[in-house]
Amino acid sequence: MHIHHPEMTLWNAPADLIGAWQQRFGARGLRVLAAPHEIGFADGMREAEVLVGHGVTPEIFRSASQLRWIQAPSAGVGHLLFPELVASPVILTNARGVHAEPMAEHVMAMMLALVRKIHRARDYQGAGQWAQDELWKEVPLLDEIGGRTLGIVGLGAIGQALAFRAHAFGMRVIGLRRHMGGELPLGVHQARGPDQLAWLLSQSDFVANCLPSTPKTKHLFDRAAFAAMKPGAYLFNVGRGTTIDEDALIAALQAGRLAGAGLDVTDEEPLPASSPLYRMPQVLLTFHIAGASRRFWDRAAHLFEDNVERYLDGRPLLNLVDKKEGY
Repeated sequence: MHIHHPEMTLWNAPADLIGAWQQRFGARGLRVLAAPHEIGFADGMREAEVLVGHGVTPEIFRSASQLRWIQAPSAGVGHLLFPELVASPVILTNARGVHAEPMAEHVMAMMLALVRKIHRARDYQGAGQWAQDELWKEVPLLDEIGGRTLGIVGLGAIGQALAFRAHAFGMRVIGLRRHMGGELPLGVHQARGPDQLAWLLSQSDFVANCLPSTPKTKHLFDRAAFAAMKPGAYLFNVGRGTTIDEDALIAALQAGRLAGAGLDVTDEEPLPASSPLYRMPQVLLTFHIAGASRRFWDRAAHLFEDNVERYLDGRPLLNLVDKKEGY
C-alpha cells in the first residue's frame, strides 16, 4: 500500500498514523510505503497494489502494473478519470462525506463575510482607514441572512451539513437532489430533482453549488443560469470550478446582476493572475481550502482503515466511485 499526495501536504497522512497502519496492516501481509520518506512516488507505484492518495498520471499509471485500488483522500476524483484508468479494472473510492463539516462551515463563513462586509473591513484595515461610513454606504448595503432563502445545488453530505447550519441561522433552505422520495434532510424545507435548477435559482437569495465535476455538470452555471437568478443574489462554489462558466459569472458580477460570489474553486487552478475575479471587491476567493481542517485525518482514518480491512477480506468497499459517471 502506497500513501502519498505529491502536491498538498494536507492529503499526506501523519507519520504516527502511517506507523500505526504499518503495524496493523503489516500484520496482515500488506506492506505500507509512505513516499517520499521511504521511496519515490513513481518507483513506489510500480510495486503498489493499493494507493491512498493522488498524483497518478497516465504515464505513471501505465507503469503501475500491480495497482488494484485507489483510495482518494478527497471527494472529487476528476483528475484521476483519464481514459486508461476509467477503462481499467482498478477500483476507485473517494472520501465522500469526510469533508462535509468544514466545507459547510466554509460556506457559512463566506456568506456571513459578504453580507456583513467583513472582507471589505479587512481591506480598509490594511489601508489604515477607519471606514464606518464607507461600509454603511457601499452597495449592496449591510444585511442579514436570517429569513432569506438558501438554495443548495447538490444535497449530498456537504449540502446536508450546510442545510442544517443554515436552518439554525433562520434561513429557508431549498435544494436539488438526484434521488427523490423519503424524508427531507434535516433543515431542508423543499427539494426537487436536478432538472429544476431554474426554479431553485429564481427562489434563492443565496445559491451554494456543491456539485462534482462530470460531463453533465460542466458549465451548468452559464449565462442562462445567471439570468435566472434573483437580482442581487449571491453565489458560492465549493463543488468544482468546471461547473461554472467564469466568463458568464464575471459578466453577471460586472453588470450588477449578482451582489457577490464566494469561490473556493475555479475552472483553472491556480487561477491566472490576469483573472478579473482577483480584483473584484464583491468576490471572495479562498483557493480551494474549504475541505481543509486539522481534524481531517481524525475522520478520514476511520474510513480508510475500514476500507482496507474490507479490501483484505474481499468485502465490498465504501464510497465506490462510478468511473464513467465521475462520482
